[in-house]
Amino acid sequence: MIYSKEDQELIQKAISYLVDNFNKSGNNSKPVILHSIRLAMRLYDKSEKASVVVGALLHDLLEDTQVTLADITASFGEEVAKLVEANSFKSEIADYVQKYIETFERNIAYGRDAAIIKAVDLLDNADYYALGAPESWSKLYGKYVKFLEMAEGLLKDTGVWVELQEKKGQLEKQMGI
Repeated sequence: MIYSKEDQELIQKAISYLVDNFNKSGNNSKPVILHSIRLAMRLYDKSEKASVVVGALLHDLLEDTQVTLADITASFGEEVAKLVEANSFKSEIADYVQKYIETFERNIAYGRDAAIIKAVDLLDNADYYALGAPESWSKLYGKYVKFLEMAEGLLKDTGVWVELQEKKGQLEKQMGI
């Protein structure tokens, strides 16, 4: 796909918005800006819609900055805001496992566009967490298994699905299962 001038300008605007807002109020020790750009570029290279690429760029802002859903809606529209919301944890859910399951359920309910953002998020996080301690691998593996189970109907015909399956196999090998 060749992105229109307007789509490219929207993506550029989202990159600036991400960087500006994370620098103002970001509160995550992970390299979130780099992570978000990697997700967006992965989807851009797969010719996903501009709204999906922008949603990937902004997917962590509700959790990690003072940006609100209303802010995202005002700057990028309802579609992008819904994608970001579908990929953000509900702060009122304290239980780690339930927080992920509920987010996955919203991804699936929203549809393929939200689920593919979560899929590339999981792929990128797997590479980041693989650098960490082995005890983090089992949590990551649990997320993979649950997401694969829930998202199969939406993503099984995509290249991202194949990547998720391969990454799951790598995690199994790394964990010795």
